[in-house]
Amino acid sequence: LAVPLGTANNVCGVSASAIFGWAVDKTTLGPLLFTMNPLGTVTSTVLVDFAGLPGNPLNADFDVAETSLCTVSGRIGLFVQSGGNGPGKVLAIDLGAGATLWTGVLQHETGSGYYSAFVIADTDTCYIQDGPDTYALNLTSGAVRWHAAGTADNALPSNLALVNGVLIVGSMHVTALDPAGGRR
Repeated sequence: LAVPLGTANNVCGVSASAIFGWAVDKTTLGPLLFTMNPLGTVTSTVLVDFAGLPGNPLNADFDVAETSLCTVSGRIGLFVQSGGNGPGKVLAIDLGAGATLWTGVLQHETGSGYYSAFVIADTDTCYIQDGPDTYALNLTSGAVRWHAAGTADNALPSNLALVNGVLIVGSMHVTALDPAGGRR
């Protein structure tokens, strides 16, 4: 396998020992997600299907170039798209089939047209820090499980970590949340 020659491509993230990136499929001109090993050998490619999603989340090469991998959980890759046309988005993509499982719009712009979100996942839940708010979503459907407001400072980047059964939100202050229900 090889990334198509002559196409614009960029690395969008790393998970475990896999490097992920975007290229443009020469036949369909659609977004091609590739995976390669640390030696630079492409190990898989999949044409990602964004058709039929509300708001056409990725509608130009610029948007794909601004789409970064946040984390991988099983066969699902969680990506954040920021700086493209419209508000930032979180996308869940089936890395085997190329299907976009769901997309969610970020609510809090950090300035200069960019949206900053921190995203982590466990086996069945996606946790998103969007501005001052933390969300837990079903990993495969995107359904909101809970929302906790005011867990971080909106003006500063924050981080998420799952430690010993507690979801830690780090910003100007630290907030500890129950990952099952969002209780402080």
